Amino acid sequence: LLETEQDAIFATVLFILLDLESNTFTIANAGHQPPMVTSSRFEGISELDDATAVALGVVPDMVYPQEVYQLVPGDVVLLYTDGINEAMNRAQDEYGMTRLKQVVTSGPAESKAVVQRVISDLRRFVGGAAQSDDQTLLAFGVSARLSGEVDLNTTQS
Repeated sequence: LLETEQDAIFATVLFILLDLESNTFTIANAGHQPPMVTSSRFEGISELDDATAVALGVVPDMVYPQEVYQLVPGDVVLLYTDGINEAMNRAQDEYGMTRLKQVVTSGPAESKAVVQRVISDLRRFVGGAAQSDDQTLLAFGVSARLSGEVDLNTTQS
């Protein structure tokens, strides 16, 4: 990207390596939205921004930090593109991070339920306004009902 010598050419990338045996995941983030975690261990949302650095193509020879996180039953990790929190309704109001966090924590901490709640609330909010950016959601976690097995749910529009 740097070799193109064109201004404003970059890519955001979120790399995640999921270890199903140890229920851990490793993150390296190049300018992407930081993952969110909701858990039975704490109230609200934790944003995993420890391993966040600038987008690819911005800084030459950038070293991207990595962080390893442990998953326990009841944890749900939500990955999303900025097309979700920046979605606009017909009045040009933005969906926003506050609303996204409220919806994520407003029901059961199960990956499928989290994705369904966000999609449903987002559709209600935009009310048929034209989509202006990509919108991608992916949630995964350790489901208590699956006795520690990882539960992976995705959607993309």
